[in-house]
Amino acid sequence: MLNLGFISQALQNLLAYFYSEHHRATHTYWFKKALYVYLILKCLYWLAYFPLYFGQNAIFLSKPAFIGVFKSFPFLLLNVNSPALNAFFLVGLLGICCFKLVSDKFYFVPEFIAWLLALNLHNATYAGNTGGDLLANQFLLFNCFLSVRSFTSSGKFTEIKTLFHNLAVLGIMIQLCVAYFLSAVAKLADADWQAGNAIAIVSQTSHFSLFSFPGYSSKNNWVYVLLNYIVLGYQTIFAIMAWLPFFKKTFLLIGVLMHLYIAFVMGLPWFGGIMILGYIFFWPFKKAIS
Repeated sequence: MLNLGFISQALQNLLAYFYSEHHRATHTYWFKKALYVYLILKCLYWLAYFPLYFGQNAIFLSKPAFIGVFKSFPFLLLNVNSPALNAFFLVGLLGICCFKLVSDKFYFVPEFIAWLLALNLHNATYAGNTGGDLLANQFLLFNCFLSVRSFTSSGKFTEIKTLFHNLAVLGIMIQLCVAYFLSAVAKLADADWQAGNAIAIVSQTSHFSLFSFPGYSSKNNWVYVLLNYIVLGYQTIFAIMAWLPFFKKTFLLIGVLMHLYIAFVMGLPWFGGIMILGYIFFWPFKKAIS
């Protein structure tokens, strides 16, 4: 008779992994702190350029449309187009992030409010968004369920919170892998990436060259050709290499350098920053937080 005991044991181990064990506490701690610093800096940037982004004559056009109470809420700022309400949401998000940066008190509610506020602010500035802003929205949603420390009480509710924490950790990691995979698929289908010309072409585009650096360069420049294929290869194998313990630090550091280039040379700091944030859950920390 076929012995299926190993299947039962595997299912028990899987349930224990998600329901009983609180995983990646150190990663969660640094991810949450880094995410709040990221949002604080972005809020300060928005405040510095408030008339441009959220003023009465903001550069983003809006056409109010009601699509239902719940569906319309993420587009409240876009539909209402009120500088005062924009400022309220912006200051509210800044306040929550400052509070959560120094305190781990309260679970879910402040994070959920921060996600709704950020979602509205990003939707209100839709034309200036990058894929990084969309990824930030996803990270903020997962952040609602993350907990730095394990839940001390017992019972079904604690098991459910532990489950959602572990699923959120896994969700962030998978989200980053999917983002790289889809980006790699798009690049592999592009003639310029295939020919090794893409990085050189981007470097010649003033909108993606901060302070006109590095300026004009030949498409056949071997440095740009090499960078082209490094980026292409990195994104193609990220979903595999990021999970393997061998050479993980070196591999992730290559990605960090790539996104620092995107942030400070191409002039896309918010995109580069949020991508680096996702690396935290892959980083092999040796010491757990106390």
